[in-house]
Amino acid sequence: MAIKRYLNDTNLIRLMQESGFLLKNIINSEGELILCLRENYFNIYYRGNSLAKVSFKSENKYTVDIHSKFIPTELINDPDFSNKYKVLTIKGKETIYRFNIEQCELRKLLQKTYIASIKEKIIKVGYKEELEFQHLIMSDNILNEKDCLIDIQITDKYANGKRMDLMGLKQIDGNLYRMVIMEVKLGNNEELKEKVYRQIKDYSDHVKKYFTCYKHTYEEQYRQLKQLGLLPSYKYETIVIDDEIEEMIIVGRYLAKAQKQITELIINHPDIEDKIRLLAYIKAVDIDRKNMYADGFFTHPQVK
Repeated sequence: MAIKRYLNDTNLIRLMQESGFLLKNIINSEGELILCLRENYFNIYYRGNSLAKVSFKSENKYTVDIHSKFIPTELINDPDFSNKYKVLTIKGKETIYRFNIEQCELRKLLQKTYIASIKEKIIKVGYKEELEFQHLIMSDNILNEKDCLIDIQITDKYANGKRMDLMGLKQIDGNLYRMVIMEVKLGNNEELKEKVYRQIKDYSDHVKKYFTCYKHTYEEQYRQLKQLGLLPSYKYETIVIDDEIEEMIIVGRYLAKAQKQITELIINHPDIEDKIRLLAYIKAVDIDRKNMYADGFFTHPQVK
């Protein structure tokens, strides 16, 4: 398969066994933490950064990867884990701490205290503002059944390093949904006035080429997220994805600059006009984010 971003049955059952602490903490965060399913692992995201990558291993074991920039000192010094991690270099540049643990140890490794420390590190180290914006869009639509944001930072083995920002599911009728490929830009990003057009078209062409795999992946991912309790307000246990694909460019912050660049983009590519959404984005620390986009952006008026 070109893409498989869901768990096998065995690993799904294992993750469901963590409902008493991990899944509960994710749900109670109200979108501050987002859990995304992958083929044999899952990521926990905070402000668009991977707070932890948890991979399923045989014999009820896990490996947990935490970036060296975010690893808390108290976790490294915890005597229960002092001989259970290695420091690895990934792709020649990224350094991670990889913990090899028993299933019963996951609760302590990802306890609230350590997660809070990792979050503090992410804030102190700094992060790409555009990643935070992606996370903000996804988290503030977490209860929006009509405009479901189901996945973030999407790639596959045939994507040649390309990575889609968001995958949305637009409700057509009942449990019938449609995939919406979403590219996210800040208003001051120079790619907005031209390059973004080619990006969104390339992503769309790619998904069309491997449509059967993408359709199955997101039908299955929806089912598993619902089963895990991570889509609590959604009515349907399963969905069917139709044969159409939509494209969307979401633009936030630096709105004066954004309007100028969007105007140039539309002049050069008139067909993109009704696919652009301009959001009045404020940093997450400055506002009460709950239901910020409750009206939904799939039906938001086009940019003028």
